[in-house]
Amino acid sequence: MARYLFRRILFLPLVLLVLLTASFFLMRAAPGDPFANERGRDPEIQKNLKAKYHLDKPLWVQYGIFLKNLLQGDLGLSTKYKDRTVNEIVAGHLPPSVLLGVIALLLALVVGVATGTVAAVRQNTVFDYSTMAVAMVGISAPTFVVGPLLVLVFAYYLHWFPITGWGSWHELILPAVTLALPFTARISRLMRTGMLEIIRQEFIKTARAKGLTETRIVLRHAIRGALLPVISYLGPATAEIMTGSLVVEKIFQVPGIGYEFVNSALNRDYSLVLGLVAVFGTLLVFMNLLVDIVYGLLDPRIRYE
Repeated sequence: MARYLFRRILFLPLVLLVLLTASFFLMRAAPGDPFANERGRDPEIQKNLKAKYHLDKPLWVQYGIFLKNLLQGDLGLSTKYKDRTVNEIVAGHLPPSVLLGVIALLLALVVGVATGTVAAVRQNTVFDYSTMAVAMVGISAPTFVVGPLLVLVFAYYLHWFPITGWGSWHELILPAVTLALPFTARISRLMRTGMLEIIRQEFIKTARAKGLTETRIVLRHAIRGALLPVISYLGPATAEIMTGSLVVEKIFQVPGIGYEFVNSALNRDYSLVLGLVAVFGTLLVFMNLLVDIVYGLLDPRIRYE
């Protein structure tokens, strides 16, 4: 395991370098520039702006400057938000997205694992059919439909929660539930499938023959193996839940990074795009590494050579 971890950690910078290099040249290859929409601007001002952001230099020089700044922890200046660094934008908008994502992910894990486990243990019952039907709806229903419906019912009619806002715990509930719903549905289905496969194994039959209760069999013997598909899903799901909250943040007016992520690409804000790619790319590769570690700990049959 130690050798495997060392090798994976050694390759992490290379993976991020490839990702950032591809993103850098793809952004530069896109038509237009960050100042193309500024009509009637004096050519001298346009020239000075390009010089300020090093856009007047050859492409390979721009790439070298980008890598040098990145190694120093400097993500550059935003071309959209004048005189604001990408570090400041990320530091200001990332925490709300992370908080919302963590709450939604924990909610999805708890509810998804619990409902999937019970559905598998009570296979072909009303609970099983109804849970999987709700899970299918959760996967199919887009967040831009679920969010307004939750606002209409629980905020407008019942007045249980505020319609929008950010700061207090009750303002977190509706956006977290909206964001968690599709992930809860997928985790529930994955958990049910994994549990059904495990409870048919010979060692489960042996445990039943020894007189162990069904609850103890599930909690002590079956759930560990049934979690493996869920653990595999958590790596990309974590990155997706952090970056896929654009619609939720827009509906509930959450001051997160999702809106900036999309807007930066539309505005040709090169520095902000690359800074956010670096942040989310780092999150993704580290989550995948963590998933591999947990996967090996849960399943003793797996050996990393």
